[in-house]
Amino acid sequence: MTAQPLRVCWVDEDWDRSCASDNVSRYGAYLRSHTELFDPWREATDGITEDPGEFAIAAFQVACGPIMSPGYVCWHPRVLDHQVNYGDDPDPTRLICQVTLASFLPMRLGSPWWSWTTYLGREWVRAGGGPACRPGEPTAALAAPRYHPPPPTTARQARPAEPA
Repeated sequence: MTAQPLRVCWVDEDWDRSCASDNVSRYGAYLRSHTELFDPWREATDGITEDPGEFAIAAFQVACGPIMSPGYVCWHPRVLDHQVNYGDDPDPTRLICQVTLASFLPMRLGSPWWSWTTYLGREWVRAGGGPACRPGEPTAALAAPRYHPPPPTTARQARPAEPA
């Protein structure tokens, strides 16, 4: 069983059938043995939910590990985690499959020296009070930007006068 390079997941029905104890389907046997997942709220009259979304979620849970090992649904090796649910909008006609993929480290993004010289409209300054570093100068002497608080605007915000 090898990973398909352009697919996130796939179903290998031939392997499932060849390894089935009933010579029909391993997946079918697992579905029959995990019927409790198909009525999560214990409300269905015959023990199987009539809600298509809940049914699909239960069928997907059975088809993937750890219930079936190896699963009926095969995943690319870069898939770290997967989950099927309604998402943020519980619309019964819409399910979302959230997949967490492993990826390469991002390439180093270019960072010209002047991109960090302004911070919220203020210049960075040296610890001694001079301007920011030039290209090739060490950055250890940089300090946080100077902050000058705005003057108080109302009498309530102003400090009371000190007694003489």
